[in-house]
Amino acid sequence: MDSLMSFGRDMIFVAVAASCCEILLPEGESKRPVRFVFGLWFMALMLNPLVTLFTATDLSAIDIASLADEELAAVGEEETDEEAEIYGEAARRLSEEFRQKLGALYEDRTFRVTARLEEKGVTSLSVAVGGESGGESIREDILALAARDYGIPASAVEITFEGGGAR
Repeated sequence: MDSLMSFGRDMIFVAVAASCCEILLPEGESKRPVRFVFGLWFMALMLNPLVTLFTATDLSAIDIASLADEELAAVGEEETDEEAEIYGEAARRLSEEFRQKLGALYEDRTFRVTARLEEKGVTSLSVAVGGESGGESIREDILALAARDYGIPASAVEITFEGGGAR
């Protein structure tokens, strides 16, 4: 009778804990590993009386916390990879858009633009200007465009001139 009471108490505890976690966690990928762990725990509780009856093994002795840590670490790595891919794509788009704007302003020049983005925003913008020498007005236009249209400070912009211009 004591084991039946313990079984019922454990089932109620797991159900309440799973419900609380479901409510507290935000929607998205973070709920998946939690549901997985609680599902394993629930199945272990359901199978524990049968396993204990046929073997001398008690499933309640399994360390569920270590399983949860491994699953959460795997999800964290996936999110980091996704973020890097998103920032990389945004940087490529920003670089191409910036290059097109400069190309429209200076049709006689070529531009190679490389942007780096992180969570806090644009960390660097590198602009290589190709064409004839004499580039102080181009330098000022690039810095103004970066600040005005993209909010990039001058300290984050690196401008190089290829083909004999000033740096």
